[in-house]
Amino acid sequence: MLNMEGVLRYGLCVLTELRGEINRRYLGEFESSVSDLFSRITHGNYTGVRFETESLFFDGDTFKTRWQAIRKDGRSFPINELSDGTSSQLLLSARLALIRLFFDRKAFLLLDEPFAYFDHDRTQKTMNILHSLTKEGWQVIVMSAKG
Repeated sequence: MLNMEGVLRYGLCVLTELRGEINRRYLGEFESSVSDLFSRITHGNYTGVRFETESLFFDGDTFKTRWQAIRKDGRSFPINELSDGTSSQLLLSARLALIRLFFDRKAFLLLDEPFAYFDHDRTQKTMNILHSLTKEGWQVIVMSAKG
């Protein structure tokens, strides 16, 4: 039993170090990429995001309360104060940023109703971003009831 405890403690130590290294290496680039995508989708109404947690690893509550969306007038809003559409657009921006950050090999991206709360303009902006992914070699499949 003691040997198993030692193995588990060592495993936890390795995972903690790995988590710290991933955060040091990628968090700034991730925040920058999310900000760029979010600004493009919202047509500049939001200029970026700021993470109040120093980690790429977060749960839903952290996402809602510790991420700030920065509006073009400089005001910041926690995600839970944004409309459903805007928070969905931010979450999609984060997913796309993670894909670009961690996947060197192109694969396919399957999106189910990604535009449920989007207006026409933001749907078009997002489609342009998805189209740019296809030019990079990604296969993008979008399932949507929108016309």
